[in-house]
Amino acid sequence: MDEKIEMTPYRMGQLMELSAKLTKTMVSSVWHLTFEEMEFVLDGIRHGIEKGKEERNVPK
Repeated sequence: MDEKIEMTPYRMGQLMELSAKLTKTMVSSVWHLTFEEMEFVLDGIRHGIEKGKEERNVPK
């Protein structure tokens, strides 16, 4: 069951701000992340999203 939600301009703006904040943190932080480390962070985020989707679709 895929629910489609309408992406409003405000919501898109909020998501873009979050994306910019994460990107800025990854490229200009005191840790100086490598590209491989950035991929690791993004993979963790993707994993969390997939687990959330799975839990949402589990019948109770």
